[in-house]
Amino acid sequence: MRWLLLSALLGSLAIGSANAAEEPDADSLAATDVGVTPPTMAAGDQVVDTLAIAEGGATPLAAASTSLASRVLVVYNANVPASLNVANYYAAQRGIPASNLLGIRPSSTMGFLDNYHYSKALTEVIAPITNALTQLGQQQILYIVFTYGTPYGVWNDVWTYPSGASLRGASLDAYVCDPFGDAAKGPNVGTSQSTTFFANPYSPGQAGTPLAVAGGINGPVNAVDVNGNPVVVNTVVTYTPFESLAAFRARTGKRIYSVFRLDAANSTIAKAQVDKALQAEQAGGLDFMGGKFYFDRRNPDSLLQTPPPTGAWIYDRWVEWTLFRTKQMAMNVTLPWLQESTFWRIGEPGSNIPTAPNAAYYAGTYGWYNTIGVNGNARPDPWTWLPGAIGMEWKSEGLYGGPRGDNNPPSGTDPNIGWGVGAIAAGITAVTGCITEPYDGGVPRPDAILRNLFEGASIGDAFFRDNWWVGWQQINVGDPLYTPFPGGRPPFKPATGTQLLTIASVNPASGVSVTASPNDNNGQGTGTTQFTRTYNNNQVVNLVAPSTAGGNIFSK
Repeated sequence: MRWLLLSALLGSLAIGSANAAEEPDADSLAATDVGVTPPTMAAGDQVVDTLAIAEGGATPLAAASTSLASRVLVVYNANVPASLNVANYYAAQRGIPASNLLGIRPSSTMGFLDNYHYSKALTEVIAPITNALTQLGQQQILYIVFTYGTPYGVWNDVWTYPSGASLRGASLDAYVCDPFGDAAKGPNVGTSQSTTFFANPYSPGQAGTPLAVAGGINGPVNAVDVNGNPVVVNTVVTYTPFESLAAFRARTGKRIYSVFRLDAANSTIAKAQVDKALQAEQAGGLDFMGGKFYFDRRNPDSLLQTPPPTGAWIYDRWVEWTLFRTKQMAMNVTLPWLQESTFWRIGEPGSNIPTAPNAAYYAGTYGWYNTIGVNGNARPDPWTWLPGAIGMEWKSEGLYGGPRGDNNPPSGTDPNIGWGVGAIAAGITAVTGCITEPYDGGVPRPDAILRNLFEGASIGDAFFRDNWWVGWQQINVGDPLYTPFPGGRPPFKPATGTQLLTIASVNPASGVSVTASPNDNNGQGTGTTQFTRTYNNNQVVNLVAPSTAGGNIFSK
C-alpha cells in the first residue's frame, strides 16, 4: 500500500467526519473520571516537497481554522459526563489533540445563583488552567473553550467597592482570558466605575473601534433608511486594520487568551454549535448559506442626521450609529438585509419585521427573546436560524441568564432572559454578549466585529478583539475556530495577498505529521493531516513528510 500527500491551494476538503467516542450524555451531575487516549502517529524517514504559492485562485471552501486546532485548550467538567462528551466531540471534529483536553472539578456549574465566589474559582478553575497552559506552552495556546456544564459566572469576594457593595457578579470567562495577569499589569479602566477591570491589550480600544455619535465607514457614504430614502453621512470613521490573535501574541508576548464556550440548555445543542460552524465553512462561508442579515434599531437612518441629544440619550445615539455602521458594512458586501427601525422588537406585534426566516446574522439593541419554547414563554419564535448564524445584542444584559438560561431567578421561567440566551436555545451557532451590566465601554462592538469577520477573522479573534475590557462581563458562545467568511470579503478583504495551503493525506486519511517551512503568517509550521497554512503570495514552501505512514509507503 502507498500513501499520498495532497497539497491544494484554496482547496475544499471535508472537515470533521470522525465522531467522538460516545460517553454517557446525561445532562446531570455525576462524579466520574474518564481518560482520553491520545492518537498514535506513524514514524519514518522524511520526504521533502516544494510548493510555490501563486497568486489567484478561488475563495476557499474549507475552514482555515484546522491549522489552529493544536492551539486550543478544551476545558470540561469532570463531574458532568455530558461535559466530557461535548469536549471529545469537539476535539474529534476539529482535530484538537487529546492532550489539550483538561478536566476540572468545580463546585458549581453556574456561578451566580449558587454564590460561586471568585476566590473559589481561582482554585478550582483558573489554577488548573494556568497549570495546563504552562504544560502545553503559555504561548502555544490561543483559545480556551469551556464545554457544557462548566461555571460561567462568579461573585467577586476579593475587592471592596467604594459604592459599598461587597460583591459584584462578573463573567468567569472574562477573568480566565488573563490568567497570568498580563492585562492586569496594564491600565485599570474600572476605577471610575467603582470596580476592577482592565484594558484588553489585544483590542485597539476606542481609537480603533470608535465610540462616536456619528460616522460612516471610511466616509462619506451613501445609505438608505428603512423606507429606501437616501441618507448621506459625511463623518469619517476609521478602524484599526485587523491583526490576528496569533500575530498579536507573536509580536507582544502578552499571555492573554480568547475564551469561548460550547454551551446551551443541553449538550446536544452545544455539540450542534460545532456542526453548524463546520457546515457554513464547508459551504464556502456564511454568505453562501442563502440567509439575511437582520438589524434591530429604534430609529430610521434619517434621524441620525439630527444633532446628537444630551444626557442619557447620548448612549442611545452612539448605539444607533454603531448599528448603522454595522448595517453599512453588510451593504458594502452586497448582502441581503432587513432593519427594524421602531421601538418594537423583531417579531413583536407592531414590528415591521413580524418574522425573521433564514437568519444568518443579527445585531440589535434592547431586545428580549420572549418566545414560546424558550423559558416557557407564550409568543411564537419569529427566528429561523441558518447553520453558521451569528448574533449579538447590544444591550447591558444580552446574555442575562447565562448561556443555559439557568442563572436568573426563578430558574427557567423568567421571560425576560437576554436575547442571546433565547437565540442559543433556538439553535443559533455563535453569540457574544454580557451577563450583567457592563457599562458603555464593556459591550462588544458589532461594527468592528463584523468588519473583522469580513477581513477573514475567526469569531475567536473578532469577538475577543472588539471588546475593550477583560475581567468583566463578556461571554462568547460558539466554536472560536469558526471562520464565517474564509479569506475575507471585498471591500474588507486584507490588502496583502495571501493564499491558503491545504495539506491532506490519503492512506491514511489523517494523522500524518508534515512539516511546512517556513512558518506561515500565523507562526505555524508542522501540522497533522489534514491541516492548512496561510502564506503571502509567491512564497515558496517546503513540505517534509515521513516516507511511511500507517505501514504505507509514501507515493507522492
